Amino acid sequence: MTVFKRPGSKFYQMKFVINGVSIRESTKCSRKADALKVEERRKQEIVRGTKLGEKPPISLKKACEMYLGRMVDMSEENLKRDQSRMEGMFRKDPKDPNRPTFNPDMPFHMLTVDIIDQYITGRKAQGRAANTIWNELNILRSAIKHLKKVVQVPAIEWPTEREDKRLKRKKKSRALTADEMNQLVAHLEKRYVDRKKSRERDFKRHGSEVMGSDSRFVLEAEDALALVLVMMDTGMRPGEIYTLLWADIDLEKSELRGLRHKVDQNMALLISSRLHALLKVRFERDGANPYVFPARSPKAKKPHMSRCTAIGKALDDIGANSPEKVERYGCRATMYTLRDTFATRLLQSRQVNIVEVQQMLGHSDVKTTQKYASMVPTETARKAAQVVENLNQTQGVTSLF
Repeated sequence: MTVFKRPGSKFYQMKFVINGVSIRESTKCSRKADALKVEERRKQEIVRGTKLGEKPPISLKKACEMYLGRMVDMSEENLKRDQSRMEGMFRKDPKDPNRPTFNPDMPFHMLTVDIIDQYITGRKAQGRAANTIWNELNILRSAIKHLKKVVQVPAIEWPTEREDKRLKRKKKSRALTADEMNQLVAHLEKRYVDRKKSRERDFKRHGSEVMGSDSRFVLEAEDALALVLVMMDTGMRPGEIYTLLWADIDLEKSELRGLRHKVDQNMALLISSRLHALLKVRFERDGANPYVFPARSPKAKKPHMSRCTAIGKALDDIGANSPEKVERYGCRATMYTLRDTFATRLLQSRQVNIVEVQQMLGHSDVKTTQKYASMVPTETARKAAQVVENLNQTQGVTSLF
């Protein structure tokens, strides 16, 4: 069988080897009969290209689709993210006519450095971060790498961060201080309590429980507080928390198990006492829903929570993103900063090493975790401080203090 469907996939995939060329990509067809026709056409293209001694040409968008169709080992979350990026690279936006896009019908092998440069210039003019532009262009670069044996690809020198400063990505991490963590929790607790009291006043005033939006706003305030505590105590990614199921949690053993979708790894964590108390209360009330963080809005497209803007606003309200702090740290504090804070606190305790933190965060490479090491005094720094202290005492170097 050369056409098949992956679990959860809408379209058939085709996989075959012909004339020494290995093909594995999406047919973009949901019916098997149509998929078989696409497969036959693809085989004929390969045969013609082989007989003529040259690889067949292909359009720019088709090349990107073919590359993503081959990424069978990529996690579903990353695949959807790259598919969304690819669509944005070719889609004209009527609300933003100045948004730069690539011509989807342009031959892939006609792609030039000048076309890429114009795209980078346009995206920077929109205020897009270097990380965003880099991730978009990486789809094209990866397509060239993976398809060069199958189709005609452009022969270009790909721009790098060192050569093009516009692509210089920020790799700074930031952790909240103990005071900032306490202020954030206190701020969200007050927000939750205020909304709860407001709803109780409405209950007394109207004589019956006010359902609908009032109830939802109280629950959303509690969700924001709960999200912060979960991230602070587990270091889980926001997407992992949003899709967390009650079936993944064993309250009796204080264990949390699930899947890290980004890296396609299993996770097993122990939860703290305050997190256990929080989850127990939520389970007694919302346990009938399979998700720990269910969608509160009746218009939600997903059954679980998909975003939380309240945390970013709370960080602004407590002054974590004041101009002085943003300039000092080189970045804003965001919801993801709570994950960075979790890792930094573990390393600062000196009870957990970098490899153990890597495992708890679910990083596939310890180099990713290494960025947190720069935020913690090293053993060399501690030795140097002790040497300076001893020298000050032995050499009689004193001060008024």
